[in-house]
Amino acid sequence: MCLSGKKRKRDFEDEDYWEELDSLRPRKKLKTEESGDSLVAPSPARKIIRMKRSNSQDRLGERLAIADRNTRQITLKSEDFKDYSVMAAFSREAFENFGKKWKASMSIDSLNQATKSSKLHVDLAETNTLLGLQSKVIVGTDFEAQVQALLEGKTNPHVIAVIEGKQEASNFSLKAKAGDDTVDAPYTMVKYLQGTNAKGSQDNKQSMSIYVRDDMKSTYTVTEELVPHLSTGKLIRSLGINYQTEGGTNYRTLAVHIPNEFIGTASKNLATHNSFEKYASDLRGAASPIVVTTYFGDTNYSAPMAEYSVASMGGHSSTGKTLNPQGSGAQSETHFMQSVPLGADSGKHSVLQPSTLNYLFINPDTTNREVTDHPSILQYVAHDNGLVGRQGQSSIEFMEAP
Repeated sequence: MCLSGKKRKRDFEDEDYWEELDSLRPRKKLKTEESGDSLVAPSPARKIIRMKRSNSQDRLGERLAIADRNTRQITLKSEDFKDYSVMAAFSREAFENFGKKWKASMSIDSLNQATKSSKLHVDLAETNTLLGLQSKVIVGTDFEAQVQALLEGKTNPHVIAVIEGKQEASNFSLKAKAGDDTVDAPYTMVKYLQGTNAKGSQDNKQSMSIYVRDDMKSTYTVTEELVPHLSTGKLIRSLGINYQTEGGTNYRTLAVHIPNEFIGTASKNLATHNSFEKYASDLRGAASPIVVTTYFGDTNYSAPMAEYSVASMGGHSSTGKTLNPQGSGAQSETHFMQSVPLGADSGKHSVLQPSTLNYLFINPDTTNREVTDHPSILQYVAHDNGLVGRQGQSSIEFMEAP
């Protein structure tokens, strides 16, 4: 996140929100406990590097290679990316009513799918071209069919975090492209977190499931993690997706659905983000260090929490800008689904801008009222070494994808 008090060009329309958030940002450089590295605003030189790469390599209407996605962490150069951790967040809604308005708006006109502020920077012809790379699919309640439609034509993830809803099938299989061939990509549920409400009763609005692709089950483990909230003292329940690189570094990504009590104003949002930063800092300084790369999923934030933390749609425009997905039926612009980097730029990994998965609208039946009211996203973290535990170097996740 940009921690400078100096203003920069906004990607979000609500200036009152940004004025409040700016007033809360530290005015001094923050030192990380383990290295003394500074967390500072991107320099003009960094911006030139990004724009140069966007203009020279990203051509409108073509699929964007993973290595060419925007990144806030630039010490590890794209030519030195050796492997990627690829995770999807499938966002669902536990109650049908919350998805009706979103479906009515998003399924009819593709232009509604991008936020108003991001459309200001891309002309209409380019907007239509980029949004044309996103499919809109209406499906029934079959879970496997839902995930297949969600990922059709996209990079095949190692891990799928299903956010909100009841516990689904213990396993399923997707059809994925591997070169010119179509192959089966089986997934197995490795963790289910039953959600609860403030009174401790079961509430599927806070439930989460983690599925791992079978050929990557030796790579990833999943643990329940409790992130202490700095302001309230309460705990944010998350699922930690753990893995290691061949260089010996232990990594963790947090899948989240942040409850409404921790968000809603700029001050509450920043306090919640700083709680995740403190959690990550503590683990980096532990006796057995763990690098927490991001927290991703349904953050419920109403504005981008970091540069490039909001998903892009269809890649870059000809000027290097990105369209960002509009979520839910809220009246104001929303950026609920994000992949938020944590910690300083280590030079060993790089969190790339996430991408938007296909727009999925579920027709519920009389027994299953679950729908969707947010776009789903795909997160990429690049590494300087291969991931430990791979069963061969599968080609199915390295498709170029918008």
